Amino acid sequence: MSITAPRNTDSPATRRSVRTTAATAASLLVLATLSAGFSAPAHAADDFAVSFQYKAVIDATPVGGNEATPLRLTYRIDRNLPPSNGDGVTWSAYEPLAKLIVELGDECVALSGAGASIDVFNDAGEPASDYYGIVAVAPAVTGKKLAGRDIDVVQFVLADLDSTMFSDTALPTSADFAASADFSQNLILLDRDLLFSEGAFQFSAYDPAGALAAIQADLVGLQLNAGVNASLQNRLTKVAGYIDGMSSKGNAKAEQELRGFIAQVQGLSGTGIPSGDAARLIAAATNLIDQLPACS
Repeated sequence: MSITAPRNTDSPATRRSVRTTAATAASLLVLATLSAGFSAPAHAADDFAVSFQYKAVIDATPVGGNEATPLRLTYRIDRNLPPSNGDGVTWSAYEPLAKLIVELGDECVALSGAGASIDVFNDAGEPASDYYGIVAVAPAVTGKKLAGRDIDVVQFVLADLDSTMFSDTALPTSADFAASADFSQNLILLDRDLLFSEGAFQFSAYDPAGALAAIQADLVGLQLNAGVNASLQNRLTKVAGYIDGMSSKGNAKAEQELRGFIAQVQGLSGTGIPSGDAARLIAAATNLIDQLPACS
């Protein structure tokens, strides 16, 4: 499931949130500080893991980018991760993330461990609102760079000013909650260079194996010539062997096989595969490639 939330600037609730960039950045830094420095047990086996992907744009002009530089965060958590801090009523923090991959334009960096956490705020602040935030500070960011600069803070926050996103501070394990968010705020601090944005976002479960299984099932449902089906399924089986969603080496090999799959389907379109079905397979494989992070 993917959630797309446009910012509605005509909404009274949204107007209530408007602040100067400096003031908003300061409040986000406070949130980042709240969750820093607390530890929790290491993440469990992948059977208990869940992954999400967040997309937005951010003003990267302070580091040579543009005002709408693509920002993507892909992260994995243990769905049974206990709170590491908070009062359990208005705020809970969950740490550490098993992995957090940050992509800023063409650059990519992977973070993990203490300092990379999730904050869940329920009916917090004045007026009371709900917030969901991913925060990465030291030691998770220590020695990591973007745009040639040391990373101090990476953060995004989903804000629900009507306070309907959460009924408690439990750790969300599906993407459904984000449908209630009014907008997001993004902050990256690089050697005191502040990158910030506020507005629309996309938030979804990150499940490349599930997306691949859907392509395989779609292919079976087409009841193609046995030889054509076997050849295409063989490529997808290779993808399944490579893809684990968080390994750049595996993802690169998976992408190579998926591009081979796309080329083969294109060659069969209108002959071995009805053109409409071929277009659907190509779109699904292309979407899967687009989801894969560029580093691990």
